[in-house]
Amino acid sequence: MPETDDRTLELTRLPPGRKLSFQSVTLLVCAIASAGILALALPNIIGGDGFGVWMKIALLAVAAMAVSYGVNRLAVERGAPLANIGYAGAGIASVFSILAVGTGLWTATFSGLVLKDVAQLKLEEHGAKLTAVVAAQSQAASQAARVVPAISAVVADLAAKRDCEMRSSCLSGSGNGGRGPVARILEERLGRAEAIAGQVLAGSTARPEIIARLEEMLGRYQDILRSGDGRAKEKRSQLQALDGHIRQALGELGEAVPRMLVAAFAGELASGVDIPGRTDVSRQLTGILRGHAATLRSVISSIGDRGPQLPAFPGQVGVADALGYVGHFAPIAAITAVVELIFPTVLWVYAFLTYRWAMERTSPRQPRRGSDEDEAVQHLFALRQPALGGEVIEIAKRGPQKGDPRRLGRHDPER
Repeated sequence: MPETDDRTLELTRLPPGRKLSFQSVTLLVCAIASAGILALALPNIIGGDGFGVWMKIALLAVAAMAVSYGVNRLAVERGAPLANIGYAGAGIASVFSILAVGTGLWTATFSGLVLKDVAQLKLEEHGAKLTAVVAAQSQAASQAARVVPAISAVVADLAAKRDCEMRSSCLSGSGNGGRGPVARILEERLGRAEAIAGQVLAGSTARPEIIARLEEMLGRYQDILRSGDGRAKEKRSQLQALDGHIRQALGELGEAVPRMLVAAFAGELASGVDIPGRTDVSRQLTGILRGHAATLRSVISSIGDRGPQLPAFPGQVGVADALGYVGHFAPIAAITAVVELIFPTVLWVYAFLTYRWAMERTSPRQPRRGSDEDEAVQHLFALRQPALGGEVIEIAKRGPQKGDPRRLGRHDPER
């Protein structure tokens, strides 16, 4: 084979390729990492299955990588040098573009990564509120059971007085018993009291069963919430259906003891009676009925309200809901913010400072030039001192002093 000299080999060797700078490599790595994180986060935001969904995710991830790399590299390699030579708009535009692109990517990546966990947290919070409301309303229903002995006492007293009146006219004091006006009034009030007492007793009997049913449904809610099997959408539908059953049972518990009906009956008793021609008997019977009304009202007022009402079932979780839990997922928020926002901004700042230092080294700032008057004075001084060889002595600029020959532009004759 013919020998080739070193010069021939040097001429035929391909020129070395241009190496990427540290800035370009790091920005490219960050853009790829950002695209990967976004690809993992987008399925939770978009939802659904199939080829079309995965095509959307792939296109969005590639587009985000291209935009992030292009904008950040332009800002570092073009915006920072231009900002150093006096183009303030270039610096503002580059920093703004880094922050805008980084904020958009961080919002998508962070919310997508924690969206399922946020949905789980909101369902857990709703379960805790359900438990608190059920406990409060169960306590109120237990207190409402105080109405039972009160209404039973009213029924017993009215029945005893009716029987006494029908047997010996013990209230009216006229006749030897029978079914007179007083007996009829007592019989009417007794019928109302017995009907209300029947409802109160039935509700008091059903109350423990309703509370047991509520506790069982709360247990099922927690079991479904903690179960790892099944899809999130199916779990949500099951919990929403169970929430509806809990609301219905709470309504039954609130109506178990008809406090409003008892309060209305107490108002009816407090209105008293009026028997024509029997003022004294009317006053006596009114006092008895108002005493029972005061007892019922005292019991009802001691019960209090039914407790807090149930909150609405949480809706579908979105990006805004995820951003509300930044503090709960602080490590994930910090890592994604570093990749999307903090590192590109820091890299731009260091690039700006590097370019500024390079400009200071290559072309330092020139000393400030004096005015034309200073230059003329220095020239005249050099002409009047030929012994100095024409060297111009620097004269510090100062303002006119008192006693100068030409002060404020006028000649002083005393000088």
